Amino acid sequence: MTSTCTINVQELEKLSSPLSQKEFKDLRDFPRAFKKGVTNPEAKTLDFSNAKEKLPNISIELSWSVCNDDEIIESSMHSFLDYCTTQTPLQANCFSHQEGIPRQKIFTEESIYLFQMNADYDERLLKFVQNPSYVEDWFDKHLPAYSKCFVEGKIHTWFFIGPKGTKSEMHNDHDGVHTTIQQLDGEKLFFLISPDDMLLIEKTMGENYLKDIEFNLNSNSSVTVSSLSNQDLEIFKKITLYTTTLQKHDIIYLPSDWGHYATSLSPSFSVSRDFIDDRNIDKYLFSVIFLSKHISKTLENMPANLVNQIIEENNL
Repeated sequence: MTSTCTINVQELEKLSSPLSQKEFKDLRDFPRAFKKGVTNPEAKTLDFSNAKEKLPNISIELSWSVCNDDEIIESSMHSFLDYCTTQTPLQANCFSHQEGIPRQKIFTEESIYLFQMNADYDERLLKFVQNPSYVEDWFDKHLPAYSKCFVEGKIHTWFFIGPKGTKSEMHNDHDGVHTTIQQLDGEKLFFLISPDDMLLIEKTMGENYLKDIEFNLNSNSSVTVSSLSNQDLEIFKKITLYTTTLQKHDIIYLPSDWGHYATSLSPSFSVSRDFIDDRNIDKYLFSVIFLSKHISKTLENMPANLVNQIIEENNL
């Protein structure tokens, strides 16, 4: 069964692109949508029309969505690009983590998504995944060796490519990072929820509510929220929901811990690069150290009340 409720939504005003880091700094404490905000010249030349020329034909792994990623779909970059733009049937090897038995399947119009791909130190990919020039990124500014060794590898550089209908369920990003999502081609619709409201929803509905919730825009001021598992959705009437649509070369900026849900209104190509600054460096470093196996013994010796206090104070 599916439960639904209708709530109001506030449109995120689309601003002109900042001209400097100082100008961005005055805007950075709230999510922003910037019209023509992409500044990386390499990224500005990349779209579906030339992606097969500019991107290597590497092996890729596709899934259905952020919260529905048990089935892994193996393909090649160029075959998937054809599938996104011309609906050329895609023959792929598929397997699930539960079964582990590969099988072949032909996809024709399903909304399968490339969202887990990182640049992984590949210079052919890295050049397209850079922050806008108006963003002050402390990875590059103060931790260049760390950035080269870690940030340019996995979990901080992202490619999001898919046909119409691909989605990312409501979630907030790892380790307290800020990010910009840069639309290189197509249209993508976003819904945003503040960190405080995300915590309120999680405390009310539990940690697993995310994968079952969908958002559908009815008008500029109304959204239907639905739960595929028939959960009580009354809590959504107590929060503030924001929305914006990105067109080619627009950017959405998401401060640390802001929840976001995205769906592609057309074949869509986006890139993203996480960053840190003076507001979230402590939370980020604590988060990545806390998860490190190398200091697990140190954490085991810390007083439990101290660990819990730090986690609670930083919403970890």
